[in-house]
Amino acid sequence: MTIKMPPTEEALREWMIAAVARLARVDVATVGPATAFEDLGLSSLVAVTLASELSDAFGIEVDALITWDYPTIGAVAQALSKGHVAGSLAE
Repeated sequence: MTIKMPPTEEALREWMIAAVARLARVDVATVGPATAFEDLGLSSLVAVTLASELSDAFGIEVDALITWDYPTIGAVAQALSKGHVAGSLAE
């Protein structure tokens, strides 16, 4: 049996900062771990896209509602790295 290790919080955080900036169409320098998704005006379509891209990039299942349950990049990264998001490390 192989145990899948979650990605590190740092790796998730760095990847998400770049992805969120790209999806929100803002300068990456304006996005950080404490940036709230709500402050960027992310639509539900962008949230679903982000969850899908996270799943693809890290090989983990990410619920599309993650940005509502965890309102900042740092909170999402921490939760995913610790396996605290339901379904995030399923399989």
